[in-house]
Amino acid sequence: MKAQDKILAARYARALFEAARARKMEAKLQNELKKAVQVMEGKDQTLNKFIRHPLPSLSEKKKCVLREMGSAVSPMFTRFLGLMIHKKRMDILPLIYARYVLLAARAGHTVKAHVQSAFPLTASQAAAIEHKLGAVMKKKIIISTEADQGLLGGFVLQIEDKIFDHSWQGRLNHLKETLLSS
Repeated sequence: MKAQDKILAARYARALFEAARARKMEAKLQNELKKAVQVMEGKDQTLNKFIRHPLPSLSEKKKCVLREMGSAVSPMFTRFLGLMIHKKRMDILPLIYARYVLLAARAGHTVKAHVQSAFPLTASQAAAIEHKLGAVMKKKIIISTEADQGLLGGFVLQIEDKIFDHSWQGRLNHLKETLLSS
């Protein structure tokens, strides 16, 4: 995906989230958006090809996606889907969904964090990190962990779109860059 796609996805996600929040439908629209992404990314790419094909009308394309989604879809999401099809932006739907989830988490004062460490973290270590980050950020933290022996030691912390590299490998790479630039 291009940087422009990410910018567009962020704009669409914010607009959709604000409209959903005004009607107190944030969770419903998030579920509908997730379902649409699942439908579009299904095993069979026939629907994706149909959406991109120039011959079917916009209403036929929208009806087809809604039929594949199955359950009742809100009028707001139906209009949003029509706009995405009309503007030929269905390919950025996964990016819109990811950004929407981030906006919903921020609005709920919840932040997702991911920790990579050289060795697997115990449950108590992960809980301690959640607690300390929560106290610093004044938000509820949901943490996921991953062991990466390539880090040698230390950890890499990713909170939303920020990365804090406190690994030995990261420090060695930084030292190497500093020495080579001198």
